[in-house]
Amino acid sequence: MSPRNIFLDVDTGVDDALALLLAASSPDLQIKGITCVSGNVPVDLVVRNTLDILKVADQSHVPVARGMDTPLLEKMVNAAEIHGENGLGGIELPKSSTKAITLHAVEFLYNEISNSENPITIVALAPLTNIATLIRVHPDVLPKIRKLVVMGGAIGPGNV
Repeated sequence: MSPRNIFLDVDTGVDDALALLLAASSPDLQIKGITCVSGNVPVDLVVRNTLDILKVADQSHVPVARGMDTPLLEKMVNAAEIHGENGLGGIELPKSSTKAITLHAVEFLYNEISNSENPITIVALAPLTNIATLIRVHPDVLPKIRKLVVMGGAIGPGNV
């Protein structure tokens, strides 16, 4: 059986860093791209963390796109008190020399999904701002999304 092609939508803190490492090492998954959104930490730090994790996983060829930096409706609240100021619990990784692609995450997903011969799977580990924006701006992609796998959040004190 060939690996399942997936796109990951992340707010790379400690939890998403581990998920990225697991996905990158899985023979059952082929990461086609990663989109970043503000969440655990601000989006620019999410991009940096994602690129550095991909370097550790020897997956620097995977395209990474910067996405939404604020929620659509709510006030931005990050989780630096849980994930540390750098989002990775204070662990400093070797810096990747790879840069994020210049295309915005929403447009990157739209292009990739639209040009895919087969329906795709999106694994959303972060706030759903990129995904909601994609669907609001480009509803025509819905039939080409085979699965949307969501790591749900919590109401109240969260998962501390």
